[in-house]
Amino acid sequence: MRNSSVARKALITCLVALTLLITFSLALAQGQASSPKEFGQGEVLVKFKEGVSKEAIASLLASRGLSVKKHLKGIEVDLLAVPPGGEWDAVRALEADPAVEYAEPNYLVYGYEPFEETLAVEGLAKPLAEGGAGLSAAPGDPYYPYQWSLNNVGQTGGTIDADMDAPEAWNLNRGWEVTIAMIGTGVDLTHPDLDGKIVPGYDFVNDDGDPSDDNGRGTFQAGIAAAESNNGEGVAGVSWGARIMPLKALGSSAIGTVSSLSAAIVYAADQGVPIIYIGGAATSYSQALRDAVDYAYARDSLLIAPTYYPYPAAFPHVLGVAATDHNDDRPGWTGDGPYVDVSAPGVEIISTLWQGTGWSYGTSSSTRAAAAHVAGVAALVLSAHPDYSADQVEQAIEQSADDLGLPGRDDYYGYGRVNAYRALTGASEDEACPPAQGSALLADREGEGRMGGYVWDDFNCNGIRESGEPGLAGALITVYAADGEVLATAVSGPDGIYFTPYFSAEKCTPCRVVETNPPDYISCTPDEYRYYAREFNILCHTIYQDFGDRSGIPTSTPTPTRTATPTPTKTPTPTATPTGTLVPTETPTPTNTPTPTATVVIAGPWGVSPGNRIQLPVLNWIGDRPGAETWIEVQNVGATNTKVALVLWGEAGYCPPQAVGPIKVECSGLLKPGSAWVFKGNQLPATAKSGIVYSLSSEQFGVLDGVQDIFADFVCENLFELVVEDHDEWRRFDKAFREGLVWTAPTPDADFGTFIGSPVAVEVNRKGPADDHPVYDVNGAYTGVSEFMEGAYDPWFGGYAYYTPLIYATYPDDPPKDFTSWIYIQNSGNECTSVEIWFQEQDDCLETRVADIPALAPGETYQFDPNPVVGSDFRGSAWIRASQPLGIVVDHVGRDVLMTYRGFPAQLQSSIDAPPEFSPGSTVNYGPLIYREFNGWDSIIHVQNLSSVVNAQVKVYFLDEGGDIITTLVEWICPRGSKTFYLPVINNLPGHYVGSVRVESQNWWAPGGPSVDAPYILSVADLIRYEGPARTQTLEALSYNLFGEPEVFRWQAGDGMGTGLIGIPSILKDSDGVTSEIAIQNVNPNPGYTDFVIYVYDQNGLLGYVCEKLNEKQVEYINLDTWGYVSPGFTGSWVIEAIYTNQGVATNYGLAAVAIERVGTVLSSDIPGDESKGYEGVPIIGAFDFEGLQPPVCPGQP
Repeated sequence: MRNSSVARKALITCLVALTLLITFSLALAQGQASSPKEFGQGEVLVKFKEGVSKEAIASLLASRGLSVKKHLKGIEVDLLAVPPGGEWDAVRALEADPAVEYAEPNYLVYGYEPFEETLAVEGLAKPLAEGGAGLSAAPGDPYYPYQWSLNNVGQTGGTIDADMDAPEAWNLNRGWEVTIAMIGTGVDLTHPDLDGKIVPGYDFVNDDGDPSDDNGRGTFQAGIAAAESNNGEGVAGVSWGARIMPLKALGSSAIGTVSSLSAAIVYAADQGVPIIYIGGAATSYSQALRDAVDYAYARDSLLIAPTYYPYPAAFPHVLGVAATDHNDDRPGWTGDGPYVDVSAPGVEIISTLWQGTGWSYGTSSSTRAAAAHVAGVAALVLSAHPDYSADQVEQAIEQSADDLGLPGRDDYYGYGRVNAYRALTGASEDEACPPAQGSALLADREGEGRMGGYVWDDFNCNGIRESGEPGLAGALITVYAADGEVLATAVSGPDGIYFTPYFSAEKCTPCRVVETNPPDYISCTPDEYRYYAREFNILCHTIYQDFGDRSGIPTSTPTPTRTATPTPTKTPTPTATPTGTLVPTETPTPTNTPTPTATVVIAGPWGVSPGNRIQLPVLNWIGDRPGAETWIEVQNVGATNTKVALVLWGEAGYCPPQAVGPIKVECSGLLKPGSAWVFKGNQLPATAKSGIVYSLSSEQFGVLDGVQDIFADFVCENLFELVVEDHDEWRRFDKAFREGLVWTAPTPDADFGTFIGSPVAVEVNRKGPADDHPVYDVNGAYTGVSEFMEGAYDPWFGGYAYYTPLIYATYPDDPPKDFTSWIYIQNSGNECTSVEIWFQEQDDCLETRVADIPALAPGETYQFDPNPVVGSDFRGSAWIRASQPLGIVVDHVGRDVLMTYRGFPAQLQSSIDAPPEFSPGSTVNYGPLIYREFNGWDSIIHVQNLSSVVNAQVKVYFLDEGGDIITTLVEWICPRGSKTFYLPVINNLPGHYVGSVRVESQNWWAPGGPSVDAPYILSVADLIRYEGPARTQTLEALSYNLFGEPEVFRWQAGDGMGTGLIGIPSILKDSDGVTSEIAIQNVNPNPGYTDFVIYVYDQNGLLGYVCEKLNEKQVEYINLDTWGYVSPGFTGSWVIEAIYTNQGVATNYGLAAVAIERVGTVLSSDIPGDESKGYEGVPIIGAFDFEGLQPPVCPGQP
């Protein structure tokens, strides 16, 4: 991601030889605060219930010493004058009156973004380039060649064609006969690039008919949307012909109030203006503002708002716009969350200026600039389709956007960056891609390009690939040129991903949408089942299409509609520092308030993932060993403050209606981003067997009993009162939480669609007395199972599936010595479930053994002993199916040891005209930490083949700390079978070895037969320490799940790219005798290096960061005992983020990490009973920019 200051310097470099550049700050009142205030002084808003008489209202106000300053028509809200400082008292008093529908402060709205700087440019000598080459609609405005947002030819150093395709759109329509209401600081009515476009407006700040700009920002946004174009003056607007209605709702400091903003919105709607651009936004929810939005929407106005501050963008019926730069990257300051509908250019934009002394032109960056681009595009669409409703205009903009970020809609780019041309054409399957401009094609080989994408079963017909929707294998994809020539064909693979062969880039100018087989298109209704295809933005513009049909198959629940989302404070940006220095951070200043990234996490069987709902399948020690203890550490890995509730269950019992329900509820204090909270052992009942952690919004949501209440506190109080020992009420709560619905049991209702907690990662720690050394403790740890790790539902046969790569049953061989496994199976659904467990021994690929659990109630855990099913001397794997989603954890127990790992959920592989198969996972697994004969430590790697039909050819690479390959092994694994790699018997591995392992499943073929695609695999590592060289007695041991490659990265970076953002919930330095060690691996095999940052947190938030660097395949081991950046006794957490690589892939990929906690001593000691525990770091997958942190530029980084 490009730092905005770097991008600004790039633009300045382009201009300096030809222009005079003068720094200019937009006019702000001297008293403007550095951070937003909450509400206007001496004012409140009140709406009385329908039917309350004027006399009753006057009497009520007089009795409280209040008076009406203004009545807001349309929404029927009164602006009241109250004594300064008494605003909240007045609000509480009014809300307590039965005649009042609602009352609230007159919240402030802001038309500026704190990072904003404007550069005024004068004296352009000549154009940078022929901006309109080959385009009949290229305007003659002198600054047009600098407007990369309209036509990006690399003039500012950006990516060619990372623009809105405006010239292509202008060939079709230029936006005549449409009016845009520009709500903001007003407009310079005398600017020569605007004065011919203006229709009468109004000033709601001074209550007069002169909406002249006295700040400059409103003029800037108006020029973006609709400057006079092709007039030989200044810049070109997105819409050449649109008229501008200036509505001034913000004062000279770019600050206004909800009352003025709401009045402007209602005014525009009453004037019949079809497009309303809202240039001011609030940090607090306002019902009055929402009423104004609803009023305008009911009159068929399209409302467009920036997303830097959440309101009104978070309201339904508002098109929320985030910003992109000239590389189609997100700047660090742009808003994100469920209210981001689309993105648009917003960095270093050139437009019209008002400077206080006259008009000019200049550049600025903001989400308001991005939203102004969208307003212009809306005018083009409405001009071309005057019969369109506001909803249809919005739909045309969203469905035609160039998909960026994660495939499909996401919380960062929304549906993608707007494309004006495709918004006009509708981007249907019969329409051509926009004509490309020579080098603008995104070819990835010289003169050539290819198309890729994926195909999936879209259960709920929303065009977004969601958890549980499988890829579709066997779809034939055909790409056509405009003249009908077939350019390339491809067949989707097991996961639905396809890539065409390379073909001439010229042939894709223009191109048609891919054609598919099964047949092209069917209509989709909520009760139909369809397939969906989406193309990656590799060569032609991103396009998506429906195809196929299996009617009558039930669909999943539709995605909840977008609702307002609370947004606590953003953490400030750290500054760069030399490597090896812990950089402290300042106390956060409340400026930007990004939305919780509740739905951005993409997960799969490659490893654990954070989420808002985390299962804890086991809390106790087997047999409830006396002296055993459990504690739980919860890390906030999201962007905003959050709190969590811990709901606990006892022994597994009866299914409903006899189900007992939860036995206890515990709640945390405030978790700041990156920090962790500990639920101590004395908070957990001795009878607790399982639990679920719920992340709850810490946003203030209303006044209860005269006190402004926190949503999380309100929910926790009601959980304690309502769900303990009440299974049915817990089930209603859990369903509302998972689906973003309203829990109606409390008063008032708890709306989980509006109030969303931040994603969290959870570590469960258990310890108990050792068998032979009772003075010592045996320790184990695992990471909780998020809602994204529940697996995929099979729509044909029903059920969910899970894998456990390693199961022991009194296995006597050396190694290990008499290990036995326990499988903890937690029902994560809302209904009772049955469970099937299929066991397969490593040395017997022909026989499977099956066990059943007849019934398991929701929330409860069944502790399964495999010995009675498989007998003794068993080592193998298991495959588990259930009718409800599960959470799986496996213990290996033996003499003085406890090793714990998580079971893996299955994704669903589907093919045409064939039943689905549970198998896709990952073809590359990483283990950052393994030993051979190292101070008594040895390692075992267990690999499971997930395919049920083909053998897996597995190649295992053993590497040293520097990333050099020491030796390799190749083995075959039968379908759904497993294989153990025991390091002490592997030739060519040296003694006293510490290193890493990379496990690859490879393509293979038999002589005369077809090639077999590499099956997916899963792996677990056991690290065991023995007493003496004979390895007859174990001293300590730990297990961890190997990292798998995130599927979401494969099409961008190739196989095996790891992840770039990892949470470590627990970091200790000699805290109660416990010290952490972290193994961090650069898993990128390409030559080069990756810079990464370790962010250090305590419970109060971010302390600082340390810059580090790793070459390809290299591992760094950090022992907190020798790490001087924190003091002894430290307890905290880490976030590890890759911030730069020169290894030929995007900057956010390439890391894996494992955390080890050594109790009582460090690695090299031989003290008996020095028990250890470990777990893999938590990949924060899909969060391409860890909001709340801006990565520093480390030393040596370009």
